Amino acid sequence: MIKFLIQGTLVAPSGSGGSDQWIAFSGVDGVSISGGGTIDGGGSRLWACKLAGRSCPRGTSSLTFVNSKNIAVDGLTSIDSKLFHIVVLRCQNVKLSRVNIVASGNSPNTDGIHVQMSTGVDILQANIRTGDDCISVGPGTAHLWIERVFCGPGHGISIGSLGRAQGQRAQSSCKYANGVASGLNRERKEMVRNKQVVLKEFVVGAPKETDMEIRQGKVSLRAPTGVEGAIVVKNLYLSCDPYMRGRMRDYSDSYIPPFQPGSVIEGFGVAKVVDSTNPNFCVGDYITGLTGWEEYSTIVRTEQLRKIEVFDVPLSYHVGLLGMTGFTAYVGFYEICAPKKGDYVFVSAASGAVGQLVGQLAKLHGCYVVGSAGSAQKVDLLKNKLGFDEAFNYKEEPDLTEALRSYFPKGIDIYFDNVGGAMLDAALLNMRVHGRVAVCGMVSQHAVSDPKGISNLYTLVMKRIRMEGFIQSDYLHLFPKFLPTIIDLYKQGRIVYIEDMNEGLENGPAAFVGLFTGNNVGKQVVCVSRE
Repeated sequence: MIKFLIQGTLVAPSGSGGSDQWIAFSGVDGVSISGGGTIDGGGSRLWACKLAGRSCPRGTSSLTFVNSKNIAVDGLTSIDSKLFHIVVLRCQNVKLSRVNIVASGNSPNTDGIHVQMSTGVDILQANIRTGDDCISVGPGTAHLWIERVFCGPGHGISIGSLGRAQGQRAQSSCKYANGVASGLNRERKEMVRNKQVVLKEFVVGAPKETDMEIRQGKVSLRAPTGVEGAIVVKNLYLSCDPYMRGRMRDYSDSYIPPFQPGSVIEGFGVAKVVDSTNPNFCVGDYITGLTGWEEYSTIVRTEQLRKIEVFDVPLSYHVGLLGMTGFTAYVGFYEICAPKKGDYVFVSAASGAVGQLVGQLAKLHGCYVVGSAGSAQKVDLLKNKLGFDEAFNYKEEPDLTEALRSYFPKGIDIYFDNVGGAMLDAALLNMRVHGRVAVCGMVSQHAVSDPKGISNLYTLVMKRIRMEGFIQSDYLHLFPKFLPTIIDLYKQGRIVYIEDMNEGLENGPAAFVGLFTGNNVGKQVVCVSRE
């Protein structure tokens, strides 16, 4: 992604140099222009020259994109263009948001935005004051979305040259979806079918696929009126997380309320905004946060959402490496474990969403790291892909206490616990004096109807061990530090992240249940739609 930050005013030169373009991008994949600045095309000088009947320099369009894709222009002001202000020609996936355009009086051929032979163009929350067309749509244009655009005093939105000559029909204040040059679809679908994953009954013991069912519902693609700040999103990626099992029981004394039988289950996801009454989220924005396990969701509690502004990593990573699970690893390791260089670190469920990152952060911190996992494939992944010093298959160990003693003959300084149960008991017997235990999860206990207690708690006293449970949401003040830190480590190749992707919402229940039988290798994600 090439990023341009314009915070002042760029002024076009008086001459054109023989070109009809001033600022042009051709054959580019990934351009972002932001900063709230202004480009001044100097058009008033040209049109004063023409009105005086003198020989005048050639006019230029101010900002042109040709044969390019993945373009984002946000908050730019364009004034006084000699020709078109913004031209989008033979492009894909273009988003023009909060653009302010002011033309030089009633000068002809100074269209605000011209789109031709392009697909996937969003024009959102623009203020366009031109003497000619506000937005002109040329042939070959498909999937054009225009929303919340103020046009005036010119001809409004035109198809071809509509609105230029007397008697031709002009359009203004229009909202379009799926536009085509031969005529735009002026009616947006109010209701669409909506595939959903629904909890049938409260769950006892290990979750099963039959505890959930796929239903076909309906949803409006318009944000509800009378609800301030709501958005409608198209869900793209959904996160499978063990904590969701806790929401499938009839128990309300928890940090998060239970799901209700007959309702759509909820989890962290990545989604694209399709309608909004919220000033913080525009149509076309990508967001991450709690959303429904369904194709489309209406979200009212938008304060928990985060707008995605980093696009040079996979979108799905925003529910993993850059999302709740990555943040859990970061908080648990640095805040709860209080690591020191040279510490001996043990991570259970080490190939999972949280464990894989904990181990890598520990290695970067100068620790000796051992991980446990449930298959030879996962053990190989830990040692040869994720950089653990050692790893073992706990299913092949008849005595976990002795297994840990063999890997940690001097004892364990830090245990990052993702499983609880027998593994936690064994780890406590192998802790060093003043050791630290971060209790992140108890995945082994979700699958049993009668969870067992811990037998070796007295070691906390004998060895002065600090054992602490934690929830990542208590540390959200650290998220602004976490995100750039992890992004930089990933881009530098100092950490890697493993995903296990299931395609299709209908495969969501199986993907979720697989968390508790060890089927996943890496972070388990369900892909609902790739766009």
